[in-house]
Amino acid sequence: MWALGVAAPRFVRRSTLHAAALLWASARWQASASSLELPTTAWPHEGAHGPHTYLASNATITCTSLDPYPTVSVPWDPTVDEARVYCSSIPLCGGFVYTTGTASVAAGGANLAKAKYCQAQSFGSGTASSKTGVGVVRSKYNSCPLQVMLPVKTTIFHGSLSWKRPLCVSPSRGLSAGSRDRPPPPNRQRQRSRPKKVVTVSGVDYEVGKELYRTVSEAKYRSIDGQAHVMQTVEGVDYYMPGAAHATSGPAMQLDGYFPLFVREAAAQWASQVGGGNGLAMQVGPFTTYGKPKKWSLSPTTQVYYMPVDGPTLYFGTYVVPFALDGYYPLYSQQSDAEHMSTDGAALSFGPASSEGHPAWWTTGQRILYYMPNNGHTQYFGNYAPEEKGPYETILLPTARQNTSTDWPPTFSF
Repeated sequence: MWALGVAAPRFVRRSTLHAAALLWASARWQASASSLELPTTAWPHEGAHGPHTYLASNATITCTSLDPYPTVSVPWDPTVDEARVYCSSIPLCGGFVYTTGTASVAAGGANLAKAKYCQAQSFGSGTASSKTGVGVVRSKYNSCPLQVMLPVKTTIFHGSLSWKRPLCVSPSRGLSAGSRDRPPPPNRQRQRSRPKKVVTVSGVDYEVGKELYRTVSEAKYRSIDGQAHVMQTVEGVDYYMPGAAHATSGPAMQLDGYFPLFVREAAAQWASQVGGGNGLAMQVGPFTTYGKPKKWSLSPTTQVYYMPVDGPTLYFGTYVVPFALDGYYPLYSQQSDAEHMSTDGAALSFGPASSEGHPAWWTTGQRILYYMPNNGHTQYFGNYAPEEKGPYETILLPTARQNTSTDWPPTFSF
């Protein structure tokens, strides 16, 4: 301690002021975080990806277990955060009921914490007791400009649980010390992307153009079985989802060279049947028996997808996404990629001085060759219309080079 009347050294005063400023900024963030949180929607029954959060309540004590229930790499005696991370790796997981070791003992079990992983929107309320767990419900953000981890405490029968809640907030200058929230200057240009069209059917939000489509032909084209089913809003507007039934719905996806991927196991099983396989599906992801890839490039990076065991061509990290240019599709920058995706191992070149001799130039102004698989795919020579056929990242379902069958993908007529 410094004696009264003796000034503290300058570095001591600066350190004290700096610590006080940090405490003030932290307190201000804690106070303002909830008011800046972006709105959420219920986690959809058919699963989803992207930014999400969890809310816990000791009044939520029951749920319907996931079916099939996960059995691979399930955390043993988990903390709330370990259970949260594991649930986030499963697209269909709508949350979990967490039971502490103390509650397990009261119920006659071992002194071990446990988590029951639940179907989306299946939670039930009740009266908390010494034997009950606490429901931790997953919900979805439509966007996430900024994600933070907020330490929270949840009151339970035996005291409280401390865990970290992922939070999506809108960035604000008011979060930093010494700054003020204020409107932008007049006439200031603000660049905003066009908002995604979202519609609600049976209490679940769906993105139009990705999960639901405006026409039946668009949905059929993205369907693994060439079928689609109608989804009607409360206003009576019809949209269409790929798949003959809701249980097998969902388009085939590609991610990190893996294709075809499905969010639902039933959709992957159906893809196997349509492709002439045995109707079985396998899990793909970091925490699966297959164990690959080590991490997905799409958040939360540990999710589980499903692939057919046989039937269509399976790509385990080797699928290359084609692109369209000037109505030519599917194109690849590398000849080896086009040869790999061709059923006969050959490729055609397009562009100035190419093997096919057209087009004479690209609208990009580049004198460059692009390549197209010689066989196994529908080819477009200047007449490809992506707004009619959909996103080319997900519509290509090539036939295996070693597969003599040519009925995959199925031929659709609209």
